[in-house]
Amino acid sequence: MSNDVEPVPTPYWEASGWERSQLKEGIEVYRGKYKVALGEEQREYDGFVVVETSPSYSIEDLSIKEQTTARVFIEDPPKEVKSHPNGSCLGLISQSNEKHKSQFTLHFTVPPKDADSAIRFMEGMLEESFHPQSKR
Repeated sequence: MSNDVEPVPTPYWEASGWERSQLKEGIEVYRGKYKVALGEEQREYDGFVVVETSPSYSIEDLSIKEQTTARVFIEDPPKEVKSHPNGSCLGLISQSNEKHKSQFTLHFTVPPKDADSAIRFMEGMLEESFHPQSKR
């Protein structure tokens, strides 16, 4: 019998330098930078992800389950993202002014269920916006 303990993999959000905070019970906010490599250059875009866990009720079997969804936000996305196939899914939620950048949210048909998936999706979308031939 081995006493070796498998290390727990570091979540993508943590390895990428994002910070997590608890807004209130059932709501976590992740803040960080979406990163995209452009040759030798790396661009970063401020953003945040809100992960909410709430009860989901089933009338069929009278059960209560937890439902988790992640909402994705990005500040001042690059103009190239508008030509992405999902570019029309970005919705403006606040205009820029002298104190704040413009904020957009990404609308999903089926939203991601965790911060890692949400961050990776947005970074993939940015990557594909600058390199259309690199579809995931």
